[in-house]
Amino acid sequence: MRQSAYNLVTELGDGRVLLTNLLSRSVLAVSNAQRILMEQLTGEMDLAGFDELQREFIATLAQTLFILPDDFDELAHVRRMHQDARADVGVKNLVIAPTMQCNMSCHYCFENRTGPSMCPSVQDALFRHVSVGLAAYDSLHVQWFGGEPLLNLEMIETLSARFSDETVRQGKDYSAEIITNGVLLSEDAARRLAAVNVREAQITLEGMQTFHDKVRFTNEHGKSFDKILQNVASASPHLNINVRVHVAPYNLDSVHELIDHLGTSVAKSITRLYFSPLFNYQAEGKLAQYLIDRRKFMGAREFAEVQIELIRRANSYGIETGDPLKASYGLCLAMLHGTDVVGPTGALTNCYLDINVESKAHTNLIDGRFSPELKAVWTD
Repeated sequence: MRQSAYNLVTELGDGRVLLTNLLSRSVLAVSNAQRILMEQLTGEMDLAGFDELQREFIATLAQTLFILPDDFDELAHVRRMHQDARADVGVKNLVIAPTMQCNMSCHYCFENRTGPSMCPSVQDALFRHVSVGLAAYDSLHVQWFGGEPLLNLEMIETLSARFSDETVRQGKDYSAEIITNGVLLSEDAARRLAAVNVREAQITLEGMQTFHDKVRFTNEHGKSFDKILQNVASASPHLNINVRVHVAPYNLDSVHELIDHLGTSVAKSITRLYFSPLFNYQAEGKLAQYLIDRRKFMGAREFAEVQIELIRRANSYGIETGDPLKASYGLCLAMLHGTDVVGPTGALTNCYLDINVESKAHTNLIDGRFSPELKAVWTD
């Protein structure tokens, strides 16, 4: 037997250590003596030489993959987990942009923010597409996206009601969320969303007020920070509010200030706060979006160190930041076989970045065109 290469050991400073295994996503708080015991478990061993408590501990380590048989291929296990997750038919994920238009002019937005809203014929075609395909899945999850989806709240209500009724008819589960800039997320809008089973809303902040308003401003160059936080407070009785905070080298001080402000103003209104490194979404070329720029973008290791401190700061105010062991480990929604991203024209893609881009669409709901090679980019 041997230790897993995916074990992490964190000193707790009180004679105990925290063992984390990223294969099984298990965490054990153990004594230093138990850690030493684990480190001694190598090669062929006769467990008869251990007492009952030690054997129970060793069994737990084996069950949670902290220790493994010598012939256990961890990389193959990771590949298998990845492939199984991609092919899972539990949830049909449907991302819908009712419009690409937006009431904001964020400078880093990768969308064109123009064009008409989804017309009734596209809505009908989308409903038929979902209705037929749903038979292969256990549930339907809809994410309203944009543009700014709340510019078309009535369409969200209409299609949500149809999807909800159809899942009931087919005996499937149904859930929905919305990604919004938050400016239009009034209490009335939140109440109307909840009435059609939209249960969660995600909004994004860029830092404290002065910094945020320089980045996320309305089309008329108006400020948005105060309005968004007012809406977070008024919408929270009706929706779970998840707050995403962009983090970059240039706004780090402002993010720390933001956490303090949220903690003393709307902490109870936030269901979950999480931090996201800002990537260069407009870059072209393989992995170009993730290149490090010391002024604009952080690398993964640099962000991880910053993220720990931000989480601690948020938790000190009682703000939930989620379980890091529930992370997707890089399994993007676009890579799941059951994902469809649909824009106002009826073009189906797999990736948010390709939304409403006809040249990237594997299916067109209006003319029925299907390009298997464009679908295979994501499913093969």
